[in-house]
Amino acid sequence: MEGRNGARTLGPDRLPCRCGRSYRRTMRAEQHRPTVSGKRVPTVAAGQSADGRTGPVAEVRHLQRVAGNRAVETVLQRMAKKKEKGKGRAPVVEPEPEPVNVVDAALGAIAGRLPGFGELPRNVRIDYATNAGILQPAGDGEALETVLTPDMGDDYEDAITEVQGELGRRGFVSGYDEAGAGASDWASSRISGAAGSLRESAEVKELWGGRTTLHHKISRSRLDLLLKWMKGNPRAKPMERFIERMKEVTGATSDTKVLWNMPANLELGAASDTRLSDPGSGFDGNVDQSGRNTPRTSALSEADRLITQLSEASTEEDFQEIADLLEEANVRHLNAYRGAVLSDPQVGQWEQKGSKWKRNNGT
Repeated sequence: MEGRNGARTLGPDRLPCRCGRSYRRTMRAEQHRPTVSGKRVPTVAAGQSADGRTGPVAEVRHLQRVAGNRAVETVLQRMAKKKEKGKGRAPVVEPEPEPVNVVDAALGAIAGRLPGFGELPRNVRIDYATNAGILQPAGDGEALETVLTPDMGDDYEDAITEVQGELGRRGFVSGYDEAGAGASDWASSRISGAAGSLRESAEVKELWGGRTTLHHKISRSRLDLLLKWMKGNPRAKPMERFIERMKEVTGATSDTKVLWNMPANLELGAASDTRLSDPGSGFDGNVDQSGRNTPRTSALSEADRLITQLSEASTEEDFQEIADLLEEANVRHLNAYRGAVLSDPQVGQWEQKGSKWKRNNGT
């Protein structure tokens, strides 16, 4: 625009800067500066008064000086309303990470190595992992913990090879058929083979039609309890020596699998889902015609009783007594059945009750 004498001037929103150019920043900043009670508040740094002093008190005094008491009151009311509005909001709580399930992690690692493993029922996968020594009871007989992990080299690779072998022999199928009871998933290949031969006998086929189960005299949960008290216990050396000797007999390698596969402790009988009065974790022995425990069962029954009495105070003699009783049962077994892996099923102890079977052994 033209000024006096034709001199060029700038519009009200175009101010010159020291470099000779014009710009709108100054006026725009002035136009958008906040107001309180109609008065523009000077732009200063947060918490700093115009004279350079800082802090909330200085800020209030500065506002009071430039805009008056009414402006201060208005600002304080707005702050109070904002604070009140935020009171009802629930605090933001970061979700805690879910704990890692060591069993599922171990099963997942195996599934990553062996195609088809992950398709098996979870309980069957746990059996395979436990039999191979990748998992073992954590102490209470039910909870499990990881023993071997992929970073352990040859030991883990041997366990994977064992699982792979078991899966190959069974065609990636559970040992229990839908009707309820074929070969047992916990059994070593040697025990499974012996059970298969007994199952094919004419007497067993006629009685049960091939629907059978390998029953434990001392239950697996009781044997797991024994393993719990053995773990890391220097006084359990007698049992460790017994298990080492039994590895050749059972064809198993892990401590758990060795105890679960002791031939003297196994008995082929009616399928579990067709049995009446299953003793569960209780003892399940044999009796003679007079109703008394057989010698092999007597030794196992006493070992079962002593296992329930184990504690932190148990001595090496306590473990030695249990090992001696298990050894006695296995020697009696070998002598009575001329070295056979499994004893013949005691068909005379089973009585049919409709579609079910009851074992007359005092259980």
